[in-house]
Amino acid sequence: MKKLYLSALAAVSAVMVMTGCTTVNNNDAANDFKAVMVPAKFESVITHKDTKVSGEAQLNVLFSVFSWGVSEFADRSFESSDNGIGLFPNPYALVKQAATFDACKKNNCDVLLNAKYEINTTDYFVFKMINCKVSGYPGVETGIKAVK
Repeated sequence: MKKLYLSALAAVSAVMVMTGCTTVNNNDAANDFKAVMVPAKFESVITHKDTKVSGEAQLNVLFSVFSWGVSEFADRSFESSDNGIGLFPNPYALVKQAATFDACKKNNCDVLLNAKYEINTTDYFVFKMINCKVSGYPGVETGIKAVK
């Protein structure tokens, strides 16, 4: 009797261990929903001036990890998918954004059109000084319009 009791207890324990950590998630409603991405049907209206403007920035980098020298950056300043590797940002992208911010701030504009960057790097193996000069045509966003 004692053997029967122990074998039944062992079987119940084995079943509980095998099924105790199992998660079952059935979501059949998600199969019926077909999401479609709709492209944006608006674009910004930019007025520009024919005078060329410029700005500059300097960034210091230590051990390719720590950077200082600029604290204000322009968003959407250039099209690039290179944001650096891992946890640390790309110092060249940072100095480009800072130079663009400087040019836009000095000339009261929102964007630089046809921006050209001149980057000078002084590299001492563990320490870098990166200077960036940007030039372009100032543009001011005046609104949005529907794309047809």
